[in-house]
Parts: sequence; structure tokens; C-alpha cells
Amino acid sequence: MSLRILVYSPDVEIGHSLAEALRAESPRLEVQLSERYPTEREIEMSDQRGIGAVVVGLTADPAGLQVIKNLRSVAPEVPAIAVGKSESSVDLLDAMRAGATDYLWPPFDRQRLANLLSSLPNRAGRAKVNRLICFAPCQSTDGASTIALHVAHAMTEVAGVKPLLLDCDIHSSTLAFRLGTKFDFHLGNALERLSDLDDIWNRVAADWHGFRVLACPTEGVPPTELLRRCLPDVVASAMAAHQTVIADLPSSLSPTIAETARLAERLYLVCTPQLVSIHLARRRLDQMKALGVDLANIRLIVNRSNSKNAVSKSTIEDALGIAIDFSVPNDFQAVNQAAVRGGLVASGSRLSDSLDALTRHIFGIGAAPEQKAGLWKRFLRIG
Repeated sequence: MSLRILVYSPDVEIGHSLAEALRAESPRLEVQLSERYPTEREIEMSDQRGIGAVVVGLTADPAGLQVIKNLRSVAPEVPAIAVGKSESSVDLLDAMRAGATDYLWPPFDRQRLANLLSSLPNRAGRAKVNRLICFAPCQSTDGASTIALHVAHAMTEVAGVKPLLLDCDIHSSTLAFRLGTKFDFHLGNALERLSDLDDIWNRVAADWHGFRVLACPTEGVPPTELLRRCLPDVVASAMAAHQTVIADLPSSLSPTIAETARLAERLYLVCTPQLVSIHLARRRLDQMKALGVDLANIRLIVNRSNSKNAVSKSTIEDALGIAIDFSVPNDFQAVNQAAVRGGLVASGSRLSDSLDALTRHIFGIGAAPEQKAGLWKRFLRIG
């Protein structure tokens, strides 16, 4: 079956030029060119199976940007590529804000087209049927990775789900260190094995305490360029193979990380009740909005909520314009002991009970969480 590329370009010259360049680069492509933009209804009714990408030519008419937004809403797993008339930083930024995954301009560079096309088969025809839940810190010390790790484990206990924990922080990951394990296969290998990744997840992901893990490499030079081009494909493949994927995102936000976030059912932004973290939370929300992440899918977690000199809940919510979805208490001793021995925080600790409660909250199990350790211990014994 050939791979379909849909090209919508009211600029006839650019549309035909791109279609010819695509066909010349790969004869396996079925390039369908339309000289008008599709309506929102047409996008909703269209058959997304077998579509490798949708290309939208931008003009002075803002309708092109709206088409990209509609495409990302209806089929976020299908790449939406914007084409401008020139290498314009303004057009590039507008396209990324609308949700575009890439930006091209004439004359079309063959190597760039080849790199782009090489990643498309892994996304084509893949339905977004399983869950992707992302955890992202406002700064690297906010504890999002600890929360993601323990929620992955708690899912097996309180929700009966065996998730994949996908470590996406390729430059600053500490997951392997936290677990006291050196994994044979890591994210760097997955990025290199996209062609058959769908078929080898049972060998790629390691089983650890009831859930599965794909950690980042701990040695060598991080494959930054490969990550930039291929991470969304790895995420899409992981979603096709697992009922639930938990992605541990880095503190820095790039278009690639934003594309991953756009695939998520929920993104949990983790901050602490300290001024610097709250300031960075405001910046992260603004950046996510600019990169096309739907703020309605973002939930705020305040970690170490009972820290000394903590900013109040009302002040945090007023500063960020978003309600706090869940608060996690500070439990430095439990976290430190877990890091020393390698593994999870001790069961029955205040932090462990709180993260079990958070997991129940994510899955809608039981009543809304009452954040008092004694009450939750009684609830968990009953539930």
C-alpha cells in the first residue's frame, strides 16, 4: 500500500513544485494535491488511514493556520507540515503555534525532504487509541521524574494497568540511577530501530516491578538530532503497543517535545511552591500555548507542597491562571533513602501514599482525594 501525502496549497505554483519534489524523492508516495483548503467538516469526515502527512501551504489568508489547528485537533498523530513562501521566522513561529510539526519553503531541499519522508511510515495509519500521560517539570529539580516513576508503579497496584514508563529526558535523565539498574536497551536504540520498533517492544522495554521501562542512554554522546526527528515516532509506536504510556519529559521545551505533549491525553506540569519554580511554570504554560499544546489538557501538580516558606495555594493559582489539580507533600527522607538503595520510596511512607492517591485521581478511582495521610490509609485499606 502506498503512503498518502495530502497537499493543500492555494498557491498553485508552490503546491505543484512541492508535489513534484515529493514524487521525485520517493515513487512510493501517493501525493494528492488540492488547490483549496479543506473545511473543518471535511477534515472531521476524512479517512485518516494510510495518511503519512498533511502539507498546508500558507498564504496571507489566516485560514491556512486554522487548517493546521483543525488537523491537530482531529488527528494529532498525523504530521501537519506547513509550507511558506520563504524562510520566514515569523511564518515559522506562527506555524508552530498552530501545531505544525515541520516547516518547509522553496526551493525544496532534497536532503531535508528525504529526512522528513524517512520518518513518515512509522506514523501513517496509527490510531490514537491508547493513553499517553506526560509529566513535565518546570525546572529539573521539581521532582517530576520521581512522580512519574512512582505513578507508573502505582498504576499496577491501584488501577490494574501495566504501563510503559518512557524516559524522554535524554540529556539529564537519572532514571537508570534511581532504579539502580543498567538497561540493555535504551531510548537511543529505539530511535535507531524505528523501521521495526512496532514488532520488538517485548525485547526493547524492560520489565521492572510490574511495569515496563524504556530509559535514556547513560553513556556516550546523546543522540540529540535523532531525538529531534524521531521521538514522536517512538511515542506513537509505544502508544500502539501499550495500553498506557507515561512519558517523563525534560524541563526544556522544544517543538519535538511539544509534538509529544500534543499527543497526550493529559500533561501534568510539576512545580514546587517556590517563586522561581512558579515563575518558570508561567513561562512553560506560555511556551506550550505558543507551540500548539492545548492548555485544557494540562493539569498542575504542586510538589513538596508543605515545604518551609511555601507560597500559598491561592497565590500560585492566581499567578498561573490555572487551578492546582493535586498537591504532593515533601518527604525528603523517603526520597533520599530510595535514591541510596536504588528503587521506589518505601511503601506506607507519606509520599508513597500520596502518589497512590494521585494515581487513583488520574484514573478516577474512588472519591476525589482528601489529602490527609491517615484518611487515605483507611481509604486504601477499604478500596
